[in-house]
Amino acid sequence: MARRKKRKATRFTSTSAPTPAISLASLPTMESKYALTITLKSDLCSCSGDGFSSGIDSDICYDAEGIPTIPGRRIKGCLREAALETHDADSLFELAFGKTGSGDAGLITVSNAGLVHAETFGDQQTTLDRYTYTRAQTKVDPKTGTAQENTLRFVRVVRHYRDDGSEARFEAPIVVDTTGLDDDTRRQIEDLVSDAALALRNMGLGRNRGFGAVRCQLGPSKNPSTTSLGYLKACKSDNDSIVLSYRVHLDAPLMLPQKSGTRSAAHIPGASVFGFLARKLKSYDAFDELFFGENLYCSPLYPVDAEGNRCLPAAPFVVKVKGGAYDGRFINARDYERRANNSPDDWGTPKPLRDGFLSPITWNPVKVDTQTLYHHSTVGDGTLYTQTCISAGQDFAGYVECAESYAGVVAAALTSGTLSFGRSKSAQYATCSLVKNQRDHIRPGETMPISKNHMYALLLESDTLVLGEDATYATDHATLENALRQALANVCGDSQPLAKSDADSGKDHPISNIQTTLITGYNAKWNQKRPHIRAYSAGSCIVFEAQAACAKVPVTFRIGERQAEGFGQIRLIDLTKVQPENQARTSSEATSEPTNPTESLRRKTITFAESHRSELCASPFVSSFVGRIALMVRESSSEQEFKNRLASIKDDKKREAVQRLFDGLKKHLPPKESRQSQSLSWTELRECLDMLFRLAKYYLKQKSGEEATNAK
Repeated sequence: MARRKKRKATRFTSTSAPTPAISLASLPTMESKYALTITLKSDLCSCSGDGFSSGIDSDICYDAEGIPTIPGRRIKGCLREAALETHDADSLFELAFGKTGSGDAGLITVSNAGLVHAETFGDQQTTLDRYTYTRAQTKVDPKTGTAQENTLRFVRVVRHYRDDGSEARFEAPIVVDTTGLDDDTRRQIEDLVSDAALALRNMGLGRNRGFGAVRCQLGPSKNPSTTSLGYLKACKSDNDSIVLSYRVHLDAPLMLPQKSGTRSAAHIPGASVFGFLARKLKSYDAFDELFFGENLYCSPLYPVDAEGNRCLPAAPFVVKVKGGAYDGRFINARDYERRANNSPDDWGTPKPLRDGFLSPITWNPVKVDTQTLYHHSTVGDGTLYTQTCISAGQDFAGYVECAESYAGVVAAALTSGTLSFGRSKSAQYATCSLVKNQRDHIRPGETMPISKNHMYALLLESDTLVLGEDATYATDHATLENALRQALANVCGDSQPLAKSDADSGKDHPISNIQTTLITGYNAKWNQKRPHIRAYSAGSCIVFEAQAACAKVPVTFRIGERQAEGFGQIRLIDLTKVQPENQARTSSEATSEPTNPTESLRRKTITFAESHRSELCASPFVSSFVGRIALMVRESSSEQEFKNRLASIKDDKKREAVQRLFDGLKKHLPPKESRQSQSLSWTELRECLDMLFRLAKYYLKQKSGEEATNAK
């Protein structure tokens, strides 16, 4: 078999190149924006598929602040059904809404609908209570005409009317991809969506039982795009390439499926950015030269830290201490053994970070928030399924490198129109917006000196594909090390800092760690999965002791295949500069009282619950009664209202038992003089009461399990 020629490493070569002046290319109008106004004509339950503790069986969808929302998937599905009432399922209909069973989702993109003129009122639960309430319903036994046992259900619904007496209104942004459409076709699609909106009269749960009556109307968008070239930060290297650093904000949850298909990746791969630009520029005259001529590189988008710096994949040279006096502390793995041996304290056990991200400044982990969303399939058996995706509201950053002649058109594609990555781009997921970027997420031409006998790490900043001797993708340590050694030889010459260690001398450094991952994909045009490929995983690294000095070594360079899709980015790191900021307290500090008043209240509540565990597990506290009291707590807007609800309990034994716990908890909580505020607010007291009865539910469940075990 003929040996395939290996790709040379790509690198930046200049730090003094001036900032380029980029002129945006004039791209044709590629999308039209509209707003769908949904006015409630009755209470609405846009069911999330989830429940809320034991008090609510069917909950609605709402955001992190407690403001109700209507998922974009639900809206698009309802519009599609309504359109079939006014229009035939012809080619125009499939062009607009997509064809069932195909990879084409149609030209219409529907985002989540938010409540118009919504305000927050303290915490999430307080805000939610202002816009919603809970309704009870049961099933009637046809034989007796009375309520059937064990059928009582509670449903949370959005109120029809607002506090000012007006009807609640939601607005959902709708975008129509008009790329390549003539004016007549564009108008026909607009008329189709407008007619479907007028025909849509019901949505959500219980639409045939009085819920979900709506009036919909399509109008022009009220939020025109404001992005410009100023949202990008451009750098230039002396090989005539332009680097455009940018930062995106997730306006909606993001689903980037991995091999499991139901859990999203924690970052936006470069291949997704590459595909987005390809969709945007599919009518560009020089499309083939840009996308297939090695003139474009799209980095992965990683989360940013508190200062806006683009994070790096977690690497094994940073460890977390587990146990001992410094439990939870992050530390350089090289320093751990030295400090543990020279300190009288117990340093516990070091645990390498295997996933996640690290701030390049503090070297502490940065968390990516995820959430689980419920969906109902209308195909086949109509099962309920879940998807774990990246939560909205987070920022990710990266960069695009391209030849200078293409910089204008690439910048225009990034700044014009809507950004979308990942799955379900046409409904609910994937919508992003460009935000002002103040950082260079890569510094072209940045170099660093390498000193002999000092420790360094070559970190795989992205997944990496390297061809082995048999022209297949390799996953062994030696092949990766040889590829890195060859890349360094291009700039260091005979002063090769990376000596042969692993395969030849057996001196592999213990911090070195090579992990592999499975690269998957989906070809929407062919409606087929792409072949699975094994690759070196981002976060893998080779740690080495430099065998020779070198004055200038590029901090970043690329190796391997499919570099345009973000693969093969390597970063050189001086391990002496990896000093994670101290986050953990010593064991003596950890046992002290927390300074956060809210945390102090929670600890006091847990202590109270543990001391009254036997009382919470005894009569009259059973699961259904505890759930009823918990619902009273959550629905009460003041302490007096809760007392009134408590007084309505007819059973004296039950009422007095709850009253004793209520009075006892208030007495147990921190006194006024030890708190910053002068009195305990109802919001704080309600949270403590809610936690108390949640723990009671747990105690009862645990007691039931123990009784079942003993019975056996």
